[in-house]
Parts: sequence; structure tokens; C-alpha cells
Amino acid sequence: MTTISTISRRLPALCTARGSFAYTAATRLSVSSQQQAKYSSYSSRHENDPEKLDDHKRNSLKEQKDGKGQWHEELASDAEAFIKAERQEIKATGEEIEKLQRETTKLLKKTGLKG
Repeated sequence: MTTISTISRRLPALCTARGSFAYTAATRLSVSSQQQAKYSSYSSRHENDPEKLDDHKRNSLKEQKDGKGQWHEELASDAEAFIKAERQEIKATGEEIEKLQRETTKLLKKTGLKG
């Protein structure tokens, strides 16, 4: 289940990553490996923690055996979670979504990005 706090926590990184796409091809080639590692650390919902990942996988497999398997955001990549959110397959109330929109607007103003 995608939660508002998870999306809000990831938004600053997304804004930073979004800005990186504006580089020209030549500039992208010169990006240091340290910067690349910074962006790749946000590639998954489990923050690349092997213990966390193994724990979630064990729980997921147990649920599947019991016939109660379902999608877990904690095991998903950011891309998978974003697609699920775009398809409106998240469980959030209108109030939570409005709160997220307000927080997003604040972050966009703070970072100077237009939204």
C-alpha cells in the first residue's frame, strides 16, 4: 500500500533527480559516480537494506502460501510504486491526497521548481 508519508519522504529526492534530467548528454557522461550513487539509493522502497528486504520477502512468501498474497510497496522499486500511484491503485482518502498536494506545492516552492 502506498502511503502519503512514503511519497512525501521520497519527493525531495525525486525533485533532485528530476533536475538531473535537464543535463545535456555530454554533461550526463561527466556526472561523478558519487552523484550516481546518490540517485540510485532511491531506486527501491526498502532503501537497499538487505535485512529489511529479506524480512519482507519471507512475509510475502508466507502470505502467498496462505492464499493471502498481495502487492507490498516495501518490496517494490520506486518506478513500480509510482506507476501504481499514477493508476490510482493506492489506498488513500481525499484528505490524505490533499495533504500530499499541499506538501508537494511547498517543496516545489522551496526548491524553486515549477509545478
